[in-house]
Amino acid sequence: MSIVKAEGLIVRTMKMGETSKLVTLFTRELGFLKVIAKGSRASKSRFGA
Repeated sequence: MSIVKAEGLIVRTMKMGETSKLVTLFTRELGFLKVIAKGSRASKSRFGA
């Protein structure tokens, strides 16, 4: 697994478990990506609940 940094648009988000989201992104460099934003639904998350 690698870390990639790219700008993109959020196409869709779905709830996953109690504190995470499955995020579908579109980037110019990589096309469509599905990523897991762990802890993004937690009450103290800076990504919002």
